[in-house]
Amino acid sequence: MLGDTFEMEDQRQWNDASFKTYVRSLELPWPYTVPKNTPLEQAIKLTVKSDDKTVAANDKVPCRIAVHTDKTNTTTMPRIGLGLEPQHLKNTEAKLDLIKRLGVQQLVVWYELEHHGVDDLSRAVNIGKALQADLVLLAVIPDIDYEAEISTLASQCSEAGLAPIAVCVSPSVYLKSLMPGPGWPEVTPLEDIYKV
Repeated sequence: MLGDTFEMEDQRQWNDASFKTYVRSLELPWPYTVPKNTPLEQAIKLTVKSDDKTVAANDKVPCRIAVHTDKTNTTTMPRIGLGLEPQHLKNTEAKLDLIKRLGVQQLVVWYELEHHGVDDLSRAVNIGKALQADLVLLAVIPDIDYEAEISTLASQCSEAGLAPIAVCVSPSVYLKSLMPGPGWPEVTPLEDIYKV
């Protein structure tokens, strides 16, 4: 990547299996003004090399890439999962027969303690059962009294019959876009949250 500083954010914690790439460092002042007629140049350069000497260079021939696997490789395919957010419960319940055909093995359940309730968790449990999928819980807490909030979360999970195979608890401040530099908000250290 040429022409400026490219940066990347890992979005995977927030039910989004992706990385966000953007240009102009967030450490630089913003907003900023680009004067009229100022050229901005950016490029991505990809170099492909081959040891195969029989392939002649010809930019008029379409490029075909073949991927071959070693049949002796014992690597396990990652489990197939889907994100499940409360605002999509109704549509998910209505389309269960279609979703079953995907062979989903786990559901990543998004749950914000301040905005969702036991009914949302119960519906997620029922969807998981219908799909024969394990549940992973991504829980967001306000982080005002994290011990009490996690206790409430545990009670709600118990009431809903939710026994997730994994849990990720994050303070709600992490949902905000925070730029690098000073001024990081007060937040309970994750090691304290996970001790509870």
